[in-house]
Amino acid sequence: MLGKTLGLVGLPVTVAHEATHAALLWPWIDDWAWSIEIDASRGAAFYCDLADDIPRWAVVLGHLGPTIVGTMIAAAVSIAWILTGFSDLPETVVGWAKLALALVAWGMYVAPSPDDLEVFSDG
Repeated sequence: MLGKTLGLVGLPVTVAHEATHAALLWPWIDDWAWSIEIDASRGAAFYCDLADDIPRWAVVLGHLGPTIVGTMIAAAVSIAWILTGFSDLPETVVGWAKLALALVAWGMYVAPSPDDLEVFSDG
């Protein structure tokens, strides 16, 4: 029960993760055939038929896209905080709680699933 509840709460982040896969693979999706399927046990998953001539680098980029994009966002936010002298950090407990929730959501977004890492097992 708790797992399904947490999966439901994290669903928007999971869909954003899968949508990033779709956006980065868009030029190589064959016949515009793609879907993001939502499953109670796995959360959301992106499925598509890729063109036969897709370069290997594009496959890796598509699989690791959310990790790459999320890391770039984190770097940009970190640099902004450093340049502003950390003036935008929360000042209240509620503010820190919101930041903690945002960090959990970010962690869920950037974490590659076993399916994302499968690209490295193909040789």
